Amino acid sequence: MSQFAHEPRTEERSSTPIVRLKTIDSTHRLAIDLAEKGKAFGCILVAENQTAAVGRCGRKWISGEGNLSASFLKAVPRPMDLGQTSLAAGVAVHEAILSHLPADDGLRLHWPNDVLHKGRKISGLLLAVVNEWLIISVGVNVNSSPDRHSTVSLAEVLTSPTAETTVPSAEDLVLQIDSSLGRWFGLTASGDFVAVKEYWLRYVNEINSKIIIRNGNDVLSGTFVGLDDFGRLILENEGRKLFISSGDVFLDMEGIVVNHE
Repeated sequence: MSQFAHEPRTEERSSTPIVRLKTIDSTHRLAIDLAEKGKAFGCILVAENQTAAVGRCGRKWISGEGNLSASFLKAVPRPMDLGQTSLAAGVAVHEAILSHLPADDGLRLHWPNDVLHKGRKISGLLLAVVNEWLIISVGVNVNSSPDRHSTVSLAEVLTSPTAETTVPSAEDLVLQIDSSLGRWFGLTASGDFVAVKEYWLRYVNEINSKIIIRNGNDVLSGTFVGLDDFGRLILENEGRKLFISSGDVFLDMEGIVVNHE
């Protein structure tokens, strides 16, 4: 019996094979399973529907009809720094989405690799390294968003009175993201993290803002002042600089915590 919930179709529209799935619990789970069993190959797993999609820290990710749900399997680049790679992945997705929006339309990055539009989440990423495979799972709200308070879709953005472009298909966006991932990962693998860092800092949402970082039971607060050359967040607190490699970032607005999850 096939391991797929629906017999996949493999396409060659790009240099990377695309495996299309009708319904599956999670493309991320399937990608990990393939890598663990030695059956992975360089491809993109694209699902029309996911029944148990997950985000960072095991959070539930809701992927509506017509949205982008994909996992990109790529051979682990050598050398690879996971912190740098995580930021590069966010830059790649941001770049692909930005190409469909008017210039400086409020599309921002949220550490480490979420993409927000005017404070509402439009895309999330999840990375994993299994054996020799780097798995980048991407969700983009193309046609719908699960919660209009904290999330937004490209369709909502591009049907506003100021919109100048049309809504891309999830299919076209997958190809754009794949091309962008290849370019930005190539830069980090060649040692040029500066370009990634500069792009990321240009579009980051919270730079020079007071933030709270939660990592399990640990809570830190301070001013977000930048990134170091390893992709770590630099938090300034009472004259000290702390270097943060993981955690959830929240804006701290005079004691009011703003959550972008």
